[in-house]
Amino acid sequence: MLNMIYSDLHRIIKSRGLIAGVATVAGYNLFFAIILKAVLLFINSDLSADDVVTAFSGAAPFVIAATVLYVFIGAFNDGTIRNRLLSGSGRKNVAASMIITGSMLSGILSIVSTVSALIIAVIFTKGFGSMTAADVAEYSLISAMACMAAGAFCSMLIVIFGGNKAASYSGLALTFIFKLISTEVADKLYPETGISLLKGTKLLVYNFYDRYFTYAHFSSMVRHPFSSYVIGNAALIALSLIAGVLIFSKKEIK
Repeated sequence: MLNMIYSDLHRIIKSRGLIAGVATVAGYNLFFAIILKAVLLFINSDLSADDVVTAFSGAAPFVIAATVLYVFIGAFNDGTIRNRLLSGSGRKNVAASMIITGSMLSGILSIVSTVSALIIAVIFTKGFGSMTAADVAEYSLISAMACMAAGAFCSMLIVIFGGNKAASYSGLALTFIFKLISTEVADKLYPETGISLLKGTKLLVYNFYDRYFTYAHFSSMVRHPFSSYVIGNAALIALSLIAGVLIFSKKEIK
């Protein structure tokens, strides 16, 4: 199992998918900083490092879904998965390895985002506004956990669909749907003006979603205790691993 994970990581590190993902993440942060700084110059305002560090949160789930799709579809198309099964590697180990390394791949992208954002912030800003060093560290950890959970989820979808291209695009489709839901939940819980009008069961459901669901964690703000993020993201990783392993162990690979 560990050898398989090492093999998958080695393949990912050398893949064009990771290079494309890293370039997209760093490029996004740089493009955001340049555009926003140019806009703020017109209104005699300064760009804050806070904005740069949190910029990638909105795009993160889409970049993760696309990168995981690019990397792991290739493993099915080039015969890597079939060869492993024919060589006697257990289906459960193959599925688990893909989901775990998909999560790790997404964690790497999160680290790249944080590091590149900090470097860009040093170059383009005068420093942080409201965020302290502790705030940046907490936000970065939460972002990494959310990225890893989303990566595990998207990898699980590819695994259970057996690398079918059309079906595997469900990761991007679901990411878009979850993004819309998360935006709606945030708008209702934290309106720009006035107080939230949610009450009763609807308020409880919206609060639970915002507090524990991974795709609600791709936000520029930390609104809940750190433990809530740990529980929510760990739960999605565990569920993705269990579902992927159970379904793939019974799936026919063509």
